[in-house]
Amino acid sequence: MYKQFYYLQHRAVRICVSDSVCKAISPFANGPCIHIPMGYEFPKFINSTYTHDVYILAKKRPGVGNVIADWCMKNNLKVKCHDHLVPKNEVLSAMASASLSVLLPNETEGFYLPGIEAMYLSKRVLMTDCIANREYVSSESNAVLCEFSLDSILAKLNQMLPELRRGCSDMLCAQQKNAIVQKYNLMREREAYHQLLNELLWKN
Repeated sequence: MYKQFYYLQHRAVRICVSDSVCKAISPFANGPCIHIPMGYEFPKFINSTYTHDVYILAKKRPGVGNVIADWCMKNNLKVKCHDHLVPKNEVLSAMASASLSVLLPNETEGFYLPGIEAMYLSKRVLMTDCIANREYVSSESNAVLCEFSLDSILAKLNQMLPELRRGCSDMLCAQQKNAIVQKYNLMREREAYHQLLNELLWKN
């Protein structure tokens, strides 16, 4: 048994930040697994000036990020790439100043917060599918998922190149941004947690 699964044998109620985590551990867990969307306080600044065509968050895949940055420069796009750990505010500021944010999570993630942040701050988002980000990416959102390989990322970027050269359209209206904020609201998380506690108390 994997080390991470060891404690699942003990009886408990487990609260999961994403539906993908909930589904992954439920078959192994001794006790119920409950999905409560994670609460988050979204950054209050939204840049109206886009100083970069593309921002690349590549801390988890620096080599791939640097190849994408080279592709951007060859196509005369202004690019900013973080291929190492930087302060959170620098990441958020870079997202807010980019027409397109390209995000490179691990192949599987329990919950991928930068995807939501980028959808809120950038005009458009391209990120590799890490399972957990399927929860908040849809055909109506300003984000696109692609496969994990570098070839898949570059193929998708080539498709988006005409739009990038026009500066990208802002697909996510204020109403949709507000929906993201509401779904991952700290108060909503608190209320769901209190409701769960009340249900458990009544059962006992």
